[in-house]
Amino acid sequence: MASEAEKTFNRFAAFGESSSSGTEMNNKNFSKLCKDCGIMDGKTVTSTDVDIVFSKVKAKNARTITFQQFKEAVKELGQKRFKGKSPDEVLESIYGLMEGKDPATTGATVKPHGLGWYLELERPMNHCGMALLLGMVPGIMTVMIHPPPSCLFHLLRKVSSISR
Repeated sequence: MASEAEKTFNRFAAFGESSSSGTEMNNKNFSKLCKDCGIMDGKTVTSTDVDIVFSKVKAKNARTITFQQFKEAVKELGQKRFKGKSPDEVLESIYGLMEGKDPATTGATVKPHGLGWYLELERPMNHCGMALLLGMVPGIMTVMIHPPPSCLFHLLRKVSSISR
């Protein structure tokens, strides 16, 4: 039976990768795991540290790491994050941060609203405060934007990536 840390690893490894089995993780998802779980704090462990450690533990020509390599990576990051603790305590602390975590999907939330779907952008591009209503007429997408229309290009680009 897989440990809780391995289950979290598998969830993050498969995130955003339709062809992934969840047994190997790329650098992008490793960075996401470190950020979402609080391993990367921006001070003692930075995104640069995460990238360097990932490159160090992966095989020479590989683009992904296994769970075993992942354990080596988090041990190394943990030594930086939790200075003064023993290696076992470090690993326990890291696994505690990971416990029950799922990949965060911030940025856009699609909610039912009347006859359509409402897309709420949590971090709107260009700080426009955009919102839109998507109609549910088959084959036709109705978009209402409020405010301002100057952000229409960014908004439609964002919507097209979500709706597919």
